Amino acid sequence: MHALYHAKRSAAKWGGVAEDYLPIHEWLDATKELFPDCRHRALRHHSHGIFEAERLFGRSITTSTGKLVPVREIAELHIKEDCGGFIPSVSDWLSQMRIQVWMNRGYRELIKPTEEVSP
Repeated sequence: MHALYHAKRSAAKWGGVAEDYLPIHEWLDATKELFPDCRHRALRHHSHGIFEAERLFGRSITTSTGKLVPVREIAELHIKEDCGGFIPSVSDWLSQMRIQVWMNRGYRELIKPTEEVSP
């Protein structure tokens, strides 16, 4: 969903106008510049991304009508809308990534995702 549509849905839920919410939704979707399909979401559409949005935009925004809205709730709604009602963790995304040799910094054997590594 386009950031503008997310912003309109936020305005409908919490009041104000779409422009009140647009910077948060644009930030969440800015990773489309890097990877222009749904996989861009792996970079910010997760629980950690919600807290990153809060650090960047503050704990709340004040809408044009003067209402305080928690940034965390805005980001949660965006992610749920894009991920089928689910807020994934970073682990949910990365666990779906196949390990490649170049990722392992020159180790000769790859660790298979099902193998346990002893300390």
